[in-house]
Amino acid sequence: MKKTLVLILLLFFAFASPSFSLARAKTNVGLKHPPSDTLLQVSPQTGANVYPPAYPGSFILQYDEQIGLTFTQDSTTISYGLTAVPQVDQDGYGPGYFVNGLTYSNFGPYYYRFGLFYNWYGLPGWNVAYFVWGENGGSELEAGRVVSGITVSSYDQVKLTLYDTNYYSTVWAEIDDLTNSGYWSEPIFTVFGGQSAFKGLSSPYDSDQFFTGVLTDWMHLSPYYGNETAVTYQLVSPPSTLSALSSAYMWIDEYNWQTPMFSGYTQVQYGSDPTKFQKYALEGTAEYSDATQVITGNLPSPSVSISPSYPELYVGQPQVFSSSVTEGTPPYTYQWYLNGAPVSGATSSSWTFTPSDQQIGYNDVYLNATDNACNVGISSTSQVFVGYLLQLSANVTIPRQTFTINGTNCTSAVLPANSLCTIKVSPAIYRTGNRYIGTCTQFVKWVDGSGELISTNPTISITLDQNTNLTAIYHTTFWGYQ
Repeated sequence: MKKTLVLILLLFFAFASPSFSLARAKTNVGLKHPPSDTLLQVSPQTGANVYPPAYPGSFILQYDEQIGLTFTQDSTTISYGLTAVPQVDQDGYGPGYFVNGLTYSNFGPYYYRFGLFYNWYGLPGWNVAYFVWGENGGSELEAGRVVSGITVSSYDQVKLTLYDTNYYSTVWAEIDDLTNSGYWSEPIFTVFGGQSAFKGLSSPYDSDQFFTGVLTDWMHLSPYYGNETAVTYQLVSPPSTLSALSSAYMWIDEYNWQTPMFSGYTQVQYGSDPTKFQKYALEGTAEYSDATQVITGNLPSPSVSISPSYPELYVGQPQVFSSSVTEGTPPYTYQWYLNGAPVSGATSSSWTFTPSDQQIGYNDVYLNATDNACNVGISSTSQVFVGYLLQLSANVTIPRQTFTINGTNCTSAVLPANSLCTIKVSPAIYRTGNRYIGTCTQFVKWVDGSGELISTNPTISITLDQNTNLTAIYHTTFWGYQ
């Protein structure tokens, strides 16, 4: 896809001859350049002029990663705000952040690129530059002009604008540093006879690989493949003549000079939900866009946690699972999973699980949270044990009364299905009073929840194949001495 305009060169070429032949140059991944094309310096002369290397290896940033968005609609003014995010690769080189405009005239297409860059192609710190191509796709006109008169600092909020004036004959570039009140604006090229508005396309690029839209461009000494810090381009309208995009092409590519190492794109529509981000990912990096924003670089996925972690439930016992989601890009959507399958209707931040006989044993519960940038966060798994409940009680309470289940003092337990359970109640008899008169409370039988007799022995064994309630029945009588 777009072979990048690597028209920036070493500062020691800044005061070279007014024309620089590319006859022996193999142009770095950029727009198409005829072998005999000449880069001309034209008025206005602003700041330093920067040229491409004479041949591969003279300045060996041979790899170029690009993340771009192509408009499908025409516009006379393109304006985006962004944060000047400083970032560098392992060799100290950083990216450029650009707005781009494609026009047509009787002389063919003209292509304009304007923006700021950080440690880009050998220029230290923050710089602002513009580039112009034209004449039937030939690389001429402005060979990369670094502007003077404005200083951008890291994390400043800046606004980049390209616009047509004078009946579509002159294109201006303008940058506003909203943090430091810096400003620069100049006409960057005039096409005599006029040119069109900035053209939207029905493909990611035209035959000369020109386009209208935004671009993050990063030159590297070696293949880089992702890991960019996310940078957000926010459409500013006005001055942009488009208040929102109806559709666009999202694309990502990496070139080794003119040879694509990978390249891909997708078309997205914004009409149904203009605030919902679309995502396109390729080879370790990603791009996101909605009708008014473009984000280049990877956004963090949501971080998701759920509780409780290891609950123990019996069949029919409801358990509320809650969640906490951080990072990512709100708002979030939710989907709970049980044993690897999505739970129908479980699409809120909490979910109540009521196990049935089909969930006897161990069950895995987890949550997927998807953010507005289509990134998915997955919680750790909560392992849920489901068994049957054995509940013990007595019709009367007497001192020192205890119940045991398999040797453990307790009145209830959740146990695996078909567990063999030894149950005991004590004491079996309890007397109170004096030598002449008193009461005797004596165990009589075990009954289940329906009152059915289970046993007349205070110690019994049962196989637990369902939730079971057992009641120890005592009988109390009066007694006395003669």
